[in-house]
Amino acid sequence: MRHTLTSLVLAAVAAVLAGARSCTAIGEWAADAPPRVLAVLGVRYDPLARRFEPPDEATFRRVLGSVDTAALEAAVGSWLAARLQAGRPPQPRRRTPQARRLPQHRRSLPLPRPRRQPSPDHPRDQSGMKRT
Repeated sequence: MRHTLTSLVLAAVAAVLAGARSCTAIGEWAADAPPRVLAVLGVRYDPLARRFEPPDEATFRRVLGSVDTAALEAAVGSWLAARLQAGRPPQPRRRTPQARRLPQHRRSLPLPRPRRQPSPDHPRDQSGMKRT
């Protein structure tokens, strides 16, 4: 076996995400993919030719035709759900009515009073200076 099932499925998924809609398109995508992408997908590297050897269309067609699609969908779905959950920040806890209350030392503080505008005939002007 030249290619692992994991690398074949990953390459097929990446190709479909890139717009491929057939085994022919998946094979073309894999043949045109850059070496860095093929390395991440786990495609076999040929040390003698010094390059990655992506699967061809016939390999994709044969392997993807023999895969149990329900099992693959369940595995990929649970993997994606786990990735989404891992990347999601923790949900804030709901506050109970007791938690919204101020601590005892904060309840006894006086509330600030709103400032009143002095009347025009007040002995001090707006800046607080005494009129003469």
